[in-house]
Amino acid sequence: MLVCHCNRVTFDDLRTALADEPTDVEGVRHRLGIGAGCGGCRDYANALVEHFSQASVQGHRADKSAAA
Repeated sequence: MLVCHCNRVTFDDLRTALADEPTDVEGVRHRLGIGAGCGGCRDYANALVEHFSQASVQGHRADKSAAA
């Protein structure tokens, strides 16, 4: 599913990028080009970024707790 049509960013692209760098949300947006074209995806993409970044950070915390 495309999140950003202008830059052909898919749902999976976004999820993978945030799994790799969950604390660098602005960097992920910039690197993928989300919202840099027409801006039509900006609200939806921002909501997904927030959702995935929070889930990724929580997952990293759980992994660290389990390892300790």
